[in-house]
Amino acid sequence: VYTDEQMHSYLVQFSELFERDAGRGMRTIDCSAGSIAKPHTTPMDLADALASCAQPAPHDTGTSFFTPEVWTSETIDEDEARHALRERLRAVLRDARRVRTLSLKAADLLRQMRRAQQSQQRVARLIERVNQIRDEVTSLGAAWELTQFLDQPGALERARADRDIALDAQRSPVERQRAQIDRDERNVRRLAEAARMLEDMLDRGLSVIDGAPRLTRTAPAAQSSKRIARKRIGALVWTDFETGALGNPRPIDEPVAGAPPALVRTIQRVRMARRIGTIALLTPQPERARAFLKEHDLDAEIVDAGMPNGRARAIVSARAFAPACWRGSIAGLTCYDEVYDPEHTALAMQELGLEAACLLGADW
Repeated sequence: VYTDEQMHSYLVQFSELFERDAGRGMRTIDCSAGSIAKPHTTPMDLADALASCAQPAPHDTGTSFFTPEVWTSETIDEDEARHALRERLRAVLRDARRVRTLSLKAADLLRQMRRAQQSQQRVARLIERVNQIRDEVTSLGAAWELTQFLDQPGALERARADRDIALDAQRSPVERQRAQIDRDERNVRRLAEAARMLEDMLDRGLSVIDGAPRLTRTAPAAQSSKRIARKRIGALVWTDFETGALGNPRPIDEPVAGAPPALVRTIQRVRMARRIGTIALLTPQPERARAFLKEHDLDAEIVDAGMPNGRARAIVSARAFAPACWRGSIAGLTCYDEVYDPEHTALAMQELGLEAACLLGADW
């Protein structure tokens, strides 16, 4: 449920994007018939938009690209298509191997660079060789793009490293250069690993074309014979009995459509998780929480805590622009940031003796 204020924020945000696109000579067609008028858009029925924008089909000129008949067996020679697909996968596979080889070569050059820091002339020559490798790798089209796609965690790690380097003003130029070299070496090694993963996927794809069964999930890793010590894991449930994490009013202790209250269902479902040993309600209303648990015969710890108002307002503002309900907000905030306060979480984990915590909202 969105408030009028949130919807107005969406309208302002998208209107700015539409205006920017219009300035670049692009047209935004608004097919949401009956909704509010949006600046810098062209209102149009969906059928008219498809009729004016759909491209001719590649196999049947004059037929809409969206027409199902284009993809029937009569319009495609299966043997020819399979041969083309096999050749394409082989070509991308060759490039993926090249990405891995060049990434490992770059990692070796960066290691040499770190050892040669006392000679900046040698470092400059090594940097030039690394840049040549970079240019070759980025020219490898689909293999490079797919490798980057698989290495999204590596991109986040590099962003964190960039931030740490930028924030540390105490480093000398040599120390700063060393930090950059270390960052780049970690980055290219992750790219090499992502390229290896891509090679495996393409190899499996070629096998499937030749008749092997499809592999729809990653093979499980071999189990270690050593016994793994279990961590003390708890569920920390942020609980405000009157207001949701985004400031929306909602009583959490009242029945929902004749069913038990949402907080009851949340606690019951968390109890089904075998690795969760402790459930704790982090709440600014501890006495009300105790009465609620007693009324419904539920067992949970209670920690007196609350989300600071300033932090809550900032999170609500950032989360309002998320394209998905759980992630994609400004600054990368997710639904878990709605129920996470570092200070209260750390104190609760220390008080309860937890090594790991699952963060939840009371109405989830």
